Amino acid sequence: IEKAGVSGKVLTFLPVYPLEGGLDVYPEFATGQFVYRTGDLTPPDLLALYRTTAPSTVATFLDADPPAAMLLGFEPDLEAPMLAYAVSRGYRKVEGFAIKDRYGDGFLMVRAGEP
Repeated sequence: IEKAGVSGKVLTFLPVYPLEGGLDVYPEFATGQFVYRTGDLTPPDLLALYRTTAPSTVATFLDADPPAAMLLGFEPDLEAPMLAYAVSRGYRKVEGFAIKDRYGDGFLMVRAGEP
């Protein structure tokens, strides 16, 4: 992400990839997709006990602390609100970057570089 001229956290359901690269991730996604997947179904008083977000609140969550990059493509249905956020906020897909594993075909979206 440094080559893209941005710094900050990487949003992904597979935090091991950015962590192995020495990058920061969101603790809210340390469990991957599991708590996020049920976020909209969990009663608010119970959800408040967890450090997470949900598909319906992820845009507000990210507006408070925008990611430098998003590693997506492993859970397209669950990631749809994240991808919509990226597109609506001007993130761009990094051409030539791909991670293919048993979970899918990952791609990287980066925030527009700071001037």
